[in-house]
Amino acid sequence: MMFGMFKNSIFGKIFGSLVLTLFLSGAFFIFISLKQQEGRITENLIKRSETLSKIASKQIEKAYDTGVWPFETLKLIISESEDIVFLWVTKPDGRIYFSDDPDVISMGKMIKEPFLGTEETLIQDWTYPMGVEEIKLIIQPLEIRDEEGRPWSLLMGVSLRSVVSAERAVILSSVVLFIITFFLAIIISFFLTKRITSPLERLREGTTIIGKGNLDYRIEIKTGDELEKLAGAFNKMTEDMANILNNFDEARKTADEEKNKTLAIITSFTDGLLVFDKEMFEKGNKLILMNPQAENILEINSKELIGKSFDEMFPFPQIKPLIDLVKKGPQKIIRRELAVKEILTVEVSVMPLTKRGRKIGFFIVLHDISREKEIEKIKSEFVSTAAHQLRTPLSAVKWTLRMLIDGDLGLMNPEQRTFLMQGYQSNERMIHLVNDLLDVARIEEGRTAYEFTLVNFEDLIDGVISETSQLSNKKKIHFVYEKLENRIPEIKADVQKIRLVVQNLIDNAIKYTPSGGKVTIFLKNDNMKVEFKIKDSGIGIPASDISKLFTKFYRSKNAIRAQTEGSGLGLFIVKNIIEKHGGRVWVESEEGKGSTFSFFLPVEP
Repeated sequence: MMFGMFKNSIFGKIFGSLVLTLFLSGAFFIFISLKQQEGRITENLIKRSETLSKIASKQIEKAYDTGVWPFETLKLIISESEDIVFLWVTKPDGRIYFSDDPDVISMGKMIKEPFLGTEETLIQDWTYPMGVEEIKLIIQPLEIRDEEGRPWSLLMGVSLRSVVSAERAVILSSVVLFIITFFLAIIISFFLTKRITSPLERLREGTTIIGKGNLDYRIEIKTGDELEKLAGAFNKMTEDMANILNNFDEARKTADEEKNKTLAIITSFTDGLLVFDKEMFEKGNKLILMNPQAENILEINSKELIGKSFDEMFPFPQIKPLIDLVKKGPQKIIRRELAVKEILTVEVSVMPLTKRGRKIGFFIVLHDISREKEIEKIKSEFVSTAAHQLRTPLSAVKWTLRMLIDGDLGLMNPEQRTFLMQGYQSNERMIHLVNDLLDVARIEEGRTAYEFTLVNFEDLIDGVISETSQLSNKKKIHFVYEKLENRIPEIKADVQKIRLVVQNLIDNAIKYTPSGGKVTIFLKNDNMKVEFKIKDSGIGIPASDISKLFTKFYRSKNAIRAQTEGSGLGLFIVKNIIEKHGGRVWVESEEGKGSTFSFFLPVEP
């Protein structure tokens, strides 16, 4: 257990590393030293033996000349070194001519080696023929030659027993020295490791204390090296952390206060509010907040819905219409009206929740517009009633004026006729306005009837252009109708309503284009829908007015200046007719550069 703790501690790792390094370094040093010592001992032995062989060769060369062999001298030479095993004189053919051991000659010893007859001194590893001992053989050429001129050789066998003994002595002394040094190194490594790890241990203890929450604790290390700097940096970090935590606590308190304020605002919000996490209609999105006003509008307790996704809310009949409405719209910003009950209508707004540019959810606002809808209904009923009441007397005035103008009640002078004609035209404008008011009232009350039949859209446009040609010719408008090469398919539409739309847009283009201008009609067809586009070079529409252009009674300021006539209802009627056909109408315009009104109709509404 203690060994495991020691092994896994920093102290154990550093201490073990130092001891292992010292051990390996010492072993390597001893190995190299022994190799060097062995080489030196062997080299010294060979040099000494080689010197003796040269002395012996000189004695043998003299003896050969005199015929007297110097046995005593040779024995003296051999006795000079305990390592000389034998001393032979050989002929070039390998026969031993002389030996320090007379028995060798008497035995007629022959050796066959390639080095015999060499002209230079050689040193060979050799196995002594009289035994199995490995020796060093020194071959010294003599100044004695045979009939063929080949030199005789002096062979001196040198034993390495003394070298081995010397090596053993060196190894033993080296091992003893290594053991003593190694134990001293262990002791030094222990204290050195202790010196290194003690500050680390204090650092570890300090981090443990600080980790338990005591941010006032400071680590005291005075080593004058990197560890002291590390402890200083750690103390600085602890101090900064304490400041951050203090600031965080203050920020958290502030955030809690703001959260409570926000919840209070949401709770007292006059509109209903439902907040969902994640993207709209993603799997797993949950309702996370529902204020009391939303509970009152939907007549449901928030506890029944909190934590539920859209799919889990389907069983609740009060909220199902809201889900169906929201799922039909785009996933950015949705505004729709929803009749929750007979006497309650709300405007539903769906908007994304973002944080640092990333979507984190969405919320639904339920704004009670029942009072506004009731006022609008009363207003529509009043307009409808007033228009009906005005229609009869205006018609009577129209026919009376027509009779006077036609001379049915007697002839009038030109001045009288002019005044009556002006009155008649004003009455016509009043009748047209009343008809527009009645159309608007029917649209708002949902009483407009549509009769869908197959319509040839191109023929319809041709007819309207023909009806308006007198007005365009009068203003000298250059009128262009760019037809498609292939005829477009018939569409299902209410002929009278679509004719009214096309006529309204063409009338406006001619009306708001100065004399000498240009009006162009384009058609597009992609087999799924037919698109109508009319472009003029007229007065254009200010950018600030475009968003209000299709609302009731709205006319842009430059349109009022250019044409005093107009009710501001035409484009409102156009928009409702197109949407009832499943299409969409829009405008692109720049003030002073003309406008382009477009709408599309599906081939199968």
